[in-house]
Amino acid sequence: MFVKKIGLCLFSFLMLIDYLFGENIEIFKEIEIKPGKEVVYEINLPNIDKDKELILELKARIKSERIAATTWGNNYCLKLFLNGTELKTKDLVDREESFSWANGKVIFTYGLAGYYVYYAPDFNPIPENLSVYPIGINPFLFRFKITPLAMQGKNILKIRNSWKATNPIILADAKIITERVKKEEKQEERMTKETITFIAPKEVKKVSYVTDITLGGAIKVSIGKETYIITSHYSFINGWAELKEKESSNFKKIKVDKTTDGYNLFTESKNFILERKVIEKEEAIEVIDKLTNKTGDFLPIRVKHQTYLPQVDKVYLNGLVSHFKKGDIPHEVHDIQNPTTICITSNGSLGFLPLDDVFRVHIQNFANSDFYGIADNNLVLKPKSSIILRFAIFPSLEKDYYSQINAMRRYLGVNFEIPGSFCFIHPWEPGIAWPEYGGREHPNINTKVDDLRRYLINKGVKFACSTIGFSKYKGKHPHGTAFQVSVDRERYIEFFNKLKEAVPEIKTMIYFQSFIDVLDEGPQKYSDSKILRQDGSHAYYGSPIYPLYFPTIENSYGKEIAKNIDIILDEIKADGIYWDEMEYSGTLYHYGEPWDGVSADIDPQTNEILRLKSSIILLTQPWRMEMIERILKNNKVLIANFPPMTETILKYKFPRFTEIGSISNCVRAHLYTPIVLGDHLTEQNQVDCYKMMLKALNYGCLYYWYADGIWCDYPTLTSYMFPITPIELGEGYIIGKEKIITAKSGYFSFGDNSEAELHFFNSEGKEEKREINYIIKDGKRYYKIELRKNESCVLIKK
Repeated sequence: MFVKKIGLCLFSFLMLIDYLFGENIEIFKEIEIKPGKEVVYEINLPNIDKDKELILELKARIKSERIAATTWGNNYCLKLFLNGTELKTKDLVDREESFSWANGKVIFTYGLAGYYVYYAPDFNPIPENLSVYPIGINPFLFRFKITPLAMQGKNILKIRNSWKATNPIILADAKIITERVKKEEKQEERMTKETITFIAPKEVKKVSYVTDITLGGAIKVSIGKETYIITSHYSFINGWAELKEKESSNFKKIKVDKTTDGYNLFTESKNFILERKVIEKEEAIEVIDKLTNKTGDFLPIRVKHQTYLPQVDKVYLNGLVSHFKKGDIPHEVHDIQNPTTICITSNGSLGFLPLDDVFRVHIQNFANSDFYGIADNNLVLKPKSSIILRFAIFPSLEKDYYSQINAMRRYLGVNFEIPGSFCFIHPWEPGIAWPEYGGREHPNINTKVDDLRRYLINKGVKFACSTIGFSKYKGKHPHGTAFQVSVDRERYIEFFNKLKEAVPEIKTMIYFQSFIDVLDEGPQKYSDSKILRQDGSHAYYGSPIYPLYFPTIENSYGKEIAKNIDIILDEIKADGIYWDEMEYSGTLYHYGEPWDGVSADIDPQTNEILRLKSSIILLTQPWRMEMIERILKNNKVLIANFPPMTETILKYKFPRFTEIGSISNCVRAHLYTPIVLGDHLTEQNQVDCYKMMLKALNYGCLYYWYADGIWCDYPTLTSYMFPITPIELGEGYIIGKEKIITAKSGYFSFGDNSEAELHFFNSEGKEEKREINYIIKDGKRYYKIELRKNESCVLIKK
């Protein structure tokens, strides 16, 4: 989560274009711009007709032999300037500020480094079966309204490849088009229409479902007008043993006993025993499977639980709407941060959630030919050993994603108090001022105490975190044990003293990362701790200069990297630790010793073991638990990047956020503390940050500050955002025990007759006084909140 700034090596050429008004003019047919270069065109416009619209149109892609079909396969890298003014999203025609991929991921059209451009071999449409297929747009085509910026006579167009991608940008079919101005009725910005919605905490009670076990051993769940049959499938070599609706397959006789709270089931296949408990709970059905290997060999068992639904309205995999229609195109996702499969039907909804540690880290959420569910495609049992796998089924009459998520949050017990806001602030040398943030000098070791006070108070900060980046280790960020030989203890101490003088109650923190280590002698010193790839090579984070290691209680790296925590807490005496990428970094698996005892790559056709591997999350979990307890035991502060990815780690209660990058990454925070870190790709000023807070609220999420170079000239929404104890997340709001934060209009209540103190914020994030109105309905006090675009309100319970 560290960002490296790069400079631009500018190269340009000048092309003179005389433009005969009224005709479309070709600027170029196709050009190539290498990274860090730009081209310049001079266009002559003899006259400009105000009744006509000038449109600059072109196509862009990053040169590649194939379409990049992964979430990391494209780049923000295209910038355009007309007469010295950059063309931004407000100038675009037929494009919004964001768009969705087929897998549900939302992509911002523009970031600090420019427009988002696809890697592709040509400009042909993206195939619909790719996860990166864009919904409703041509991702290669960019059209800009340039009439307000165009001048009679000479006009200068600059096009720049602004990013560090190794491949050049290919631009094609650039032209200026004349179009008639569309007459649009001028309308005042009106209040949003959701004002009739009444929003209050849900009264939680037992869901009215009925369960049964079918003749074939499947779980039958009836609720309202819907009946779900959940079948279970367990692989063996070249086949499957299955619990199905009418009869089982490759299982011996099934024995079922009714219990006071569900069912017990016993059966066995030729190579394993299955003992199942089905437990009926208030909002969910918990399923506990004990699998026992009957053989004397390592036994691969792929596991799949699914339901057949020929009619679904929406399907969410890992919190994202799958745009692949009805699962006709197989859609499988492995994302441990939100490992849910949620189906919405006309009669209600059904959710799947893995529970135990192994199922969580192996999770595969899928939609395939009208079958929806969860799977473990990596499981291995040792000879004569057993494992317990647990998952939960959430049947509901509610027909929305957030009802499912809130039920899952209650089931997991993650609604605890989040005490305060967070920001990065570093003891830089004076003089650092990034143009992206308006050229204002970043806070640094010479910043006056009064300025630091304004910086922290206007951001509403409780937790102030400093990076490790100001002291380099041989030109690199001193990740890992390199921190121990490069850290300037006095610099931290002096800077933290200034922060405490500015805001005495502030809690200071220092960045910590437990997987990357840049120490020159690291590969030899920590040879027993290197994360290895399939080919046996040393894995790294992004670049070979950032090699990866795994810490355990026993190995050499675990013992050494723990000393960073001693330095931060005992020597520098910071109030706490910010732990970046707490669960893993760069790669999920290690192909070497030691083995985690449960993981392997399994051939999807034959179900045979291809190679053993180890989950980094499972290998390092005991060490991470020891460090967490060590930090928290003396009332030290701990904040982390990544939500908990196992049930074991979930029991520790402290704030953890997810990074945005894509705003749809907010869904990764839905099963723990619903916090997202500000977006380093798009935010340039305070108003950008405020609007990002509202985008986060559209996913029911809170906001932590990212860019330390952004100063706030006035307090904004984060001044009232914390502390908060979440009760319910919603689309556009979050309800806490002590406050409600909303970016949408409606009637809001705490579920009783409680009075509230209201704080309204306008479209620039400035607080303003407004008339307060409420009604009493069913004994509950509902406050009427009317908001325009980019406005928000905080209701604080009295």
